[in-house]
Amino acid sequence: MTSFAIRDAVDDLPRLAVIDVGVLGAAQWIHWRFLSERAIGTLTGFDPDPGACARCNMQAPPGIAYLPGLVADGNPVRLHRTRDPRYTSVFRPNTAFASAFEGLAEACQVERVERLDSIRLADVSLPVGAGCDYLRVDVRGAEALVLENAGGHLATAAVVHTTAAMAPLYEEAPAFDRVDAVLGSCGFIMHRFFDGVSASLASLPGLAVAQAESYGGQLLWSEAIYVKDYTDPCSQPLSVWLSLALAAHEMIDAPDLACRALANADILDGGERAARYLDSYIAASGVAFPAAATTAVVPTRARGWLARLLGR
Repeated sequence: MTSFAIRDAVDDLPRLAVIDVGVLGAAQWIHWRFLSERAIGTLTGFDPDPGACARCNMQAPPGIAYLPGLVADGNPVRLHRTRDPRYTSVFRPNTAFASAFEGLAEACQVERVERLDSIRLADVSLPVGAGCDYLRVDVRGAEALVLENAGGHLATAAVVHTTAAMAPLYEEAPAFDRVDAVLGSCGFIMHRFFDGVSASLASLPGLAVAQAESYGGQLLWSEAIYVKDYTDPCSQPLSVWLSLALAAHEMIDAPDLACRALANADILDGGERAARYLDSYIAASGVAFPAAATTAVVPTRARGWLARLLGR
């Protein structure tokens, strides 16, 4: 993580409005407490268990709150609670696939099924002043359902952090390419994959789920970060570039992206944020950015993504 606070260099950054959509969201609130501790932003989360939400809201610091509800496409769902909670999903685990791996079928064993009404993120009335600058989605196979029904939140968000299914672990669950298509149509580009979870085939006994990373194994899911396409400064309002800069620096450890977002903001209003950020970064790390990370060019004509990629 970059060793200086971005607000020491840039004093007009907003506070991020973070939305956390997850089957086990409220149980993870402690991982978000840095938002309050470092005055980065606020969090509105969702969890289908009202009791878990109530416990979280009693313990969490101000600015972190969870609402009861399962976010999907607004239709009734069947939530499959698995032996290992990490595999809980609105889709039934694919037992034929899971059985090929050491320990995976046991982890995915369904212990109970809950029939629930789901809600669309687009229909949720968020607390006054809350919006969406950073969207986190962790719903094991139902990511596309959430994103397709996110409404205007994808227009305002600078970052989408989502789980990404990399194997047919659930029956009838949309593949990852659907997630990529939804986000691409809303102006996002892939930034990075990280923290993959793998499993070893049962032909190599003794290695359980998530032990396969040491030698490879079958990738089951990964974390994926998408960000608004930063190649055209005029494609987004100033607020998006400032939110992207704050998130890139404080949450996804991408100082080059933070600097580029600030450069985009400077083009829109004539500021000097990128230069101040660069000076602070060099002073803290002693490492300079390549020039390309600190500059942006105003396009002379509208161009599509492929044309920009090819430099035409």
